[in-house]
Amino acid sequence: VKDISVGMSIEIGLAASHDKIRTDIVEIAGDEMFIAATSQTKEFLGDTRKKEYTISVVVSNSMYIWNSVTIRKKEMEGKEYYVVMPNGNPKVMNRRKHPRLPMNNSCEIVFMKDHKSFKGNLVNISAGGYAFSSVASEFADAVGENIQLIIHNFPEIGDKPLNGLIIRSSNDNGTYIVGCRM
Repeated sequence: VKDISVGMSIEIGLAASHDKIRTDIVEIAGDEMFIAATSQTKEFLGDTRKKEYTISVVVSNSMYIWNSVTIRKKEMEGKEYYVVMPNGNPKVMNRRKHPRLPMNNSCEIVFMKDHKSFKGNLVNISAGGYAFSSVASEFADAVGENIQLIIHNFPEIGDKPLNGLIIRSSNDNGTYIVGCRM
């Protein structure tokens, strides 16, 4: 629970069915998470006594899943809440389709449309894509561009370039972190 923050989305399911509801965590106290007792949550949860729930919370790129969770209603400062009490540690699942291998190799990035080349550093790679960083401002608005990536000092692929499509680019204080799908 220490990894979870107020405002994160939580999905609650009845252990005995496939029904689920999604809401936000409004407070955390120790190992307890609080959600608002809205008309929607009241209708879904109903009488929480003697019921078991499953919950999942997305933390970064991982999903934390708890089975056998108890929930109870609580009133605080004139407002109704549901207290979600997970038991033990969660099962942690990576949300990505393919695991990522962190890297720190220098690389060359070539735009396919005009063959302009830029220097960068490989951040990570997976079976479905890769991410690199570069200080070149050309990557600020490069989403949708086709590129080739040439990774230096990576004998596993030799000098074979990796084709990719830029799907995201974020500016981190003048360094662009660029994600590509192969």
